[in-house]
Amino acid sequence: MSDPIKTDVLIIGAGPIGLFAVFELGLLDMKAHLVDILDKIGGQCAELYPEKPIYDIPGIPYVTGQGLTDALMDQIKPFSPSFHLNEMVEKIEKIGDPAFRVTTDAGKVFECKVMVISADSVAHERPVTVGVRQGARVQILSGIQPGDQVVVSGGLGLEDKGKVSIQQPKSEDDDDDDAGGDDAKSDDAKGKDAKGKKE
Repeated sequence: MSDPIKTDVLIIGAGPIGLFAVFELGLLDMKAHLVDILDKIGGQCAELYPEKPIYDIPGIPYVTGQGLTDALMDQIKPFSPSFHLNEMVEKIEKIGDPAFRVTTDAGKVFECKVMVISADSVAHERPVTVGVRQGARVQILSGIQPGDQVVVSGGLGLEDKGKVSIQQPKSEDDDDDDAGGDDAKSDDAKGKDAKGKKE
């Protein structure tokens, strides 16, 4: 394990939210390091649509993705943040109250009192080593960690660094509630019909 990099705050994600967090933290005299899996600063704005016009930034009628990134970089320059690009956070440990130890896939270790997670909902292609296959089950030997979110359906045509929307599946309880609700309505309606006929 390498010697830990000690900082006030570790920001995971170097997109616009992460960059603005540097500014707000800097006003409080807190030093920040940023980790991002992308090879450039700016998140989706810089990676997916650097020339696309953006119209919904408060106080700015029009700006491109790269223009917003450049403006944020100018804004945070006085606070001298440190960037660690092409790295993915693999492990987060609580080592105090408050204190965290964060390890990246490049072997860097950070120790901080505060973590800010501002990562975009972007899919990242990773090489995965598989082992034994048994029916629909496949043993994963390396490439993903427990707790990672994995696209298992609807991934056809999904490109590396493509935008994804994570939706929680309905639980069986939800389905039972829905079914019960429909049945209750049907029974209630039948009851009214029967009652009407009796009168």
